[in-house]
Amino acid sequence: MQPAIACIANPNKIKTNVSKKKSLTRVVWAFVFLIFALPETSFANVVITAPSLTLTACGSFPTSYSALGNIVITEGSNGDFATGNNKTLILTAPANFEFQAGIGSVSFLGGANLSNTSITVTTTTITVQYDVNNNNRHDVLTISGINVRGITAAASNRTVTRTGGTGTITADVNGTVHATLTSQLVSIPSVTTPTAQSSCSGSATNIALASSPSGASFTWTLGTVTNASGAVAGSGTNIAQTLTSTGTPSSVQYIVTPTLNGCTGSSTTITNTINPKPNMTSASTATVCSGATVSIG
Repeated sequence: MQPAIACIANPNKIKTNVSKKKSLTRVVWAFVFLIFALPETSFANVVITAPSLTLTACGSFPTSYSALGNIVITEGSNGDFATGNNKTLILTAPANFEFQAGIGSVSFLGGANLSNTSITVTTTTITVQYDVNNNNRHDVLTISGINVRGITAAASNRTVTRTGGTGTITADVNGTVHATLTSQLVSIPSVTTPTAQSSCSGSATNIALASSPSGASFTWTLGTVTNASGAVAGSGTNIAQTLTSTGTPSSVQYIVTPTLNGCTGSSTTITNTINPKPNMTSASTATVCSGATVSIG
């Protein structure tokens, strides 16, 4: 019979296994602590509501200033706005666009962590300053009242982006888009309808309105009305009104204004002369001999 062999575990290996199990346990408990003891730590990105705006230059640049919609930065999770005082967010206008200096405002959701907000607007930048005193509530920052214009040339889908600032905002880094701007150049329309028109008293006018470039809409007001009735102001592409002469001479002036793609052209005066209907002045009866020549006039 063979002698029994005693198996003795290596004490060093036992210690190593126990140590690994203890380390793993510590990692698990640390993770549980992060989830349950710190439930409001940020694990998401802010959501940016980025408005779009199209600006129209009538005939030449610059355009007029137009209002940009609200830029809204909403936390995805509490803490997306890192804590700190006198933090800043700087947004910059793209080439061929500028802000109206000194015009704009900033606000925040009351009862949360943002406070002491202020805004400075120059022609090229928007600088927002703010404090964040904690990360235990849901914050929303709104930039509003910003006016923009196109300044040099037509441009498409240019973006207002973050270019600096000391504030740390999750996923709102330099280059992040906060608004999209487009500018276009449109010709100013003019009225091409002949300015001298006429109609018969008691009959409807038929003044077809046309423009260059084509496609304009029209409004008209009344100028001088001389010995006529039935004329009224209006809008459309045809002036169809029943005008009646009340004396001689008789006419109506229509002052017509064209508008195309938001651009209003110069007014043109169209004069419609009202011609009276002819009256029969010959005798209603006459006696003639058979075979004689009859003359009516």
